[in-house]
Parts: sequence; C-alpha cells; structure tokens
Amino acid sequence: APGVAPPDLAEAAPDALLPSRPERVLAGEESLLDLVAARTVMVLAAGAGEFSTGSGLSVGPGLIVTNYHVIAQALGEGGQILVTGAALAEPQPATVVKTDGPFRDTGGDFALLQIADDSLPAYTVHLPDGPLTLSNVVAAGYPGDVLETDAAFSRLREGDLSAVPGLTVTDGIVNTEQQLAPETRVLMHSAALSTGNSGGPLVDMCGRLVGVNAFIRQGEMQNRGFALTSGDLMAFLAGTAAAPATDSTPCAPVVARPDLVRN
Repeated sequence: APGVAPPDLAEAAPDALLPSRPERVLAGEESLLDLVAARTVMVLAAGAGEFSTGSGLSVGPGLIVTNYHVIAQALGEGGQILVTGAALAEPQPATVVKTDGPFRDTGGDFALLQIADDSLPAYTVHLPDGPLTLSNVVAAGYPGDVLETDAAFSRLREGDLSAVPGLTVTDGIVNTEQQLAPETRVLMHSAALSTGNSGGPLVDMCGRLVGVNAFIRQGEMQNRGFALTSGDLMAFLAGTAAAPATDSTPCAPVVARPDLVRN
C-alpha cells in the first residue's frame, strides 16, 4: 500500500551532517544557494602588467571583503580593481578602504573594498562558541579551473563588461582548526577550491559566514582548502563602516523535501 509522503520541510538537529543539496536547504525565506549568490562577487585586479581574478563577499552597503593577495598587484600607481557578479546591475570600480597583508609581513590576508552600488545584502557572520570540526560547509566563488571553460569569462576578458561568469558552489566539512600565526587561525576544510576562490565565502548550512577562503595545499591527504576564520575577519573589520550582523547559535538547517510517495 502507498505510504505517507514526507513533509515538505524538515528541521535537522543542530550542526547535523546533511546531504549536499544547497538548493534544498533554506536559510530564512530563501534557499542557501540563493542567499550565497546574492552576497558573493567576482573581483578582478589589474596592475604592473598583470591581471588576476578572485572572489569576494558583501559585509555591508557597498563594502566587499576579499583577500589581500587578490588585489595586491593593483595597489600601485595605475592599478584597477573591478567587482562584478550576477547580483550587481553592472560591474563596479572598487577603491581600497583597508588592507591586512601580505601574510608574510602581517600574518593577515584581508582587504576591504568600497563600491558605489550599495544594494547587496551582507552576510551574517557566525562566531561559534566551540570548534566547527565536522560541520558541513559550502564554499562559493569563481575558481580558475571552472573559468577556463566559461564562455562569459572569455568575453569578460575581451572587454565585454556585461558578461558575468557563473558562480561555482562546492561543499565539504571542516576537517580541523589550526593556529597559522600568532594572530591568525584557519579552518581546514574539504570543499573543493582552486585559484580564483581566494577571498570568497565559506558558509555553514544556515548561510552564515564562518570563514574567508584564502589558499589550498596539496599533499598525500589530497587537496585541502584553508579559510581565515570569521573571528579574525571581525577583528580586521573593527573600526570600519562594515558592521555585519553576528550570530553564535548552532546551525539547525531546514531542508525542503520533494514530494515523494513510498510504495
């Protein structure tokens, strides 16, 4: 006999391990995928005869965080920084508000940018009370491995500023937390990253920012991504106009289930 279809929504236990389906996880009134897409941007930097791409995230009206190393080459005379993304009406020239880097000198790798468009919503920053090890996470950004086959990125490089490459989302878990430098902690995680993810968000399954992706390492344990922690980000933002909301409660994701009938 036919069984009873499961409910449309189901609430998971706090920090439960979930199937990797960001489009079915709800964060408030929007899906996790929509939340991330509305707050994540692509950062392009040019200067000293070089061109690089990275990712960024919204932390306030017209305020974008990325990694210092993403925009470092544009800090000299004649350098240019451009921010683009599906959530922006048009590409935005960016100015530098504050930096912390390079890492070898300061132990930090943050940059705060200002753009004229102040319509992007800001991420809520998760400041956990305990370790995040084994927590599900999602990384979003514009990895170079994917951009190589993105026709929109090819048009963008050729000068078509209306072309917007697709956002790439990957998932994994936090493997461990490490003290990388006296004032710097990182989350090592298994969400796939490549060059171009730098400066992009690492979020929990409630869509809250837990880290800023910064680098990858290769080894016998496979590639692992590293994100600067949300606590270090908030310390960097202190004294600036960026004041994103913070939350320390455990994540209890809500999952939208398709209509199924068990036989």
